[in-house]
Amino acid sequence: MLIRRNAHSKLRLAAIALAAVSILGCSHKRPVPPPLAPTASLTLSPDTIQRGHSAKLTWQTTNATDITIDPDIGKVAVFGTTIVNPLQTTTYQITATGRGGTVHASATLSVTQPSPKL
Repeated sequence: MLIRRNAHSKLRLAAIALAAVSILGCSHKRPVPPPLAPTASLTLSPDTIQRGHSAKLTWQTTNATDITIDPDIGKVAVFGTTIVNPLQTTTYQITATGRGGTVHASATLSVTQPSPKL
């Protein structure tokens, strides 16, 4: 009889331990992946103009909620285009910020003086 009680006790303890492990194992939250880092690109077409002409500035971002382009453009949508016509060579910089951080990209528009007319 003593052997039976020990076997039942061991079996009962094993069942309790297994139940505890199952319950505790289920209560853990799954790890949340870190937020994705934002990306940004900025291009000019063409990248050189004569003074008085214009170029198309194009941008695209991902994983960003706050996007600005400097100088003189300000807050913009996640992607888009705008026409620029600076009087001198200008470097445009996009800043894209999201839950995963901040990223910058830039593009330079070279402005040349028109040839003198003869």
